[in-house]
Amino acid sequence: LVVRGVMDEEWLEKANEAVDKFQDRIEVGAELARGSKSQAGTGRPLLPGLVDLPAPYCDPFRRMIAHPAVVHRLNWMGASGYRTGGGTVFCAVQGTSGHALHDGNEPMSPSRGYQFKNGRSYCETVTITWQLRDVEPDLGGFACVPGSHKTQYSMPPGIRTCDETMGLVVQPAMKAGDVLFFMDGGCTHGALAWKNPIPRRGVLVKYQSKNSNWGGGVIDPQERWGDMVEDMTEEQFAVMRGPERDGWDRTVPRLVVRDGQVHVSYDPEGDRYAASYRKPGEKSG
Repeated sequence: LVVRGVMDEEWLEKANEAVDKFQDRIEVGAELARGSKSQAGTGRPLLPGLVDLPAPYCDPFRRMIAHPAVVHRLNWMGASGYRTGGGTVFCAVQGTSGHALHDGNEPMSPSRGYQFKNGRSYCETVTITWQLRDVEPDLGGFACVPGSHKTQYSMPPGIRTCDETMGLVVQPAMKAGDVLFFMDGGCTHGALAWKNPIPRRGVLVKYQSKNSNWGGGVIDPQERWGDMVEDMTEEQFAVMRGPERDGWDRTVPRLVVRDGQVHVSYDPEGDRYAASYRKPGEKSG
């Protein structure tokens, strides 16, 4: 969903001024094309910590996180009770790699999924991108497969890499001041390599529903239960954790049965329905 013209000229000017002021904080991350031939390039530049910038430079970004245009739509997309951690500016330059397409609720993860029930949509994660500069057609940036939240089969490799898109991958053109909403976990999405000589400036703000916890002390059995778990076996201890789908780190233990015995596995693929069964500790691929 693209909402046009949410930011006025003054707001855009202040946001861009802040990015200019703190360019020395830009961090160049990894190349994320994941083996794609068409999307290969250099690492992705990011400017994190926007709501923590010194005043008044934080103000244009703090204004984004609970704006009426956001709240109105998030309440419909995922019901009330969502939360965020602030925003990050994506600052791709000409030659920055694309980001291989991912998600589409595959593998199914309840903490990042999508349902439509009784006339209402329920999105566990929604990401919003505030465009500080124009996004021109065919010059890179956010891309997705519209309707992919309804897919029932695995993503073809050519779609993931964008080397064989089958005409399904869309890169929406946007103007400075437009706001993009997409289902972070439900929609197959990523980014195309940046070809524009003018650097990208898009502020990503992620929202997570109240139904899951991506971090914090409640996942630790000692903090959750105290002395009660002190003498438990490793297997018992593993199921005493608080609500958590372990986010990107994937460190939550899984229990598996081998030869009639229960073992603890920290296999990062353990919650993926698409993954082949592996023995405890066995690495994928």
